[in-house]
Amino acid sequence: MENISSEEKKSSFLGALFHGTMFYVFMVVIVAGLILGFKFYMQEKNIEVVTSNTTNLKLGDMITFRFSTKMLERSVEESMSIQPSLRVRTAWSDSRILTLTLLEAPLPETTYEIIFDEAKTQFYVPQEKIKRKISSSVVPKLKNVYPSNEQKDVDINDQITIDFDQTIEDPFKIEVKVVPMTTNFNYKFNESNTQLVITPELKMEKKTEYLVTIQLRHNNLDFSRELYQGKFTTKPPPQVFYNYGGNNLQTKTEDRLEEVEPQIVEGDYIDIDLSSQTMFIFESGKEKGAFKVSSGKIGMDTPQGTFSVMAKAKRPWSKEYGLYMPWFIQFTNRGHGIHELPEWPSGYKEGTNHLGIPVSHGCVRLGIGPAKTVYDFAAVGMPIIIHK
Repeated sequence: MENISSEEKKSSFLGALFHGTMFYVFMVVIVAGLILGFKFYMQEKNIEVVTSNTTNLKLGDMITFRFSTKMLERSVEESMSIQPSLRVRTAWSDSRILTLTLLEAPLPETTYEIIFDEAKTQFYVPQEKIKRKISSSVVPKLKNVYPSNEQKDVDINDQITIDFDQTIEDPFKIEVKVVPMTTNFNYKFNESNTQLVITPELKMEKKTEYLVTIQLRHNNLDFSRELYQGKFTTKPPPQVFYNYGGNNLQTKTEDRLEEVEPQIVEGDYIDIDLSSQTMFIFESGKEKGAFKVSSGKIGMDTPQGTFSVMAKAKRPWSKEYGLYMPWFIQFTNRGHGIHELPEWPSGYKEGTNHLGIPVSHGCVRLGIGPAKTVYDFAAVGMPIIIHK
């Protein structure tokens, strides 16, 4: 039996230890490599995608996808689809950033889904399906319209104002139609483009129903939406009254189409138009009433000019004519005045059927009722303008 020396035993042990250690190191390297490879694979398999600019999109806008690792660009583009269909142009930056530019206008208030089905990283690691949602512009809505629908007694000088809940800008535009077109209208937005003001060039017609239609249109698509349809009615023509009937109700005799511009805009005054035989009372530039009168007949004409209320008397007696003159307002030193139809001692009213015709002796006669209204309105010192 061969004897093994201690040196040989020692050498054999060291060899075995070396090989064992190398095997262990090799296994550690293999395991570490597998772990690192698996970790790397999982990182490549579960990349992060950050998307920017995904709302209120319109033609020409860009959507950006930022991948957490470099991508195989061709595989990304080939796997991409958009539902509903939307044409885009693609561009890359450093294989990590994909930019889509909209080549067509998206439908308003529509949600699109961009899908990447099995896009691959630069190391050909396929991805699970990536989905991102984008949305187009929200359609502007109305907040308020003046005059409101069915509104009555709208002033013929009033503006039409339309308020929106957001700025009106590309790709949207507003079209407004006013019927009937009794005058041209000027259209102007405010600085923030949230309010449209429509101003008639001339006054609108009195006692007329106007239909207002507001349409929203898209600059790039065959898209329109009716935002509003309503109607309003302008004030009826001013009325001229002769007398008041029972229960102090005014008796309408005629509609007046013409507007009377006040000659005094500050303070109250009385305006007498001899040509139309009409008296107007104005309060701070606004007409408060119009009444038929009977002024002086030829040869006894009512004086023209600017006068003022000199004195007032509720029921004075005229010695010259033997009549009462109820609600008398004196405006000249010669005794001219404004008063109700003259009344005989018997109670008979003179000139009831002559209102609107110059038949007086120079005074300005008013019907029963209007005379007291004017008397109560007039104050000593108030201007009276008489003209043709």
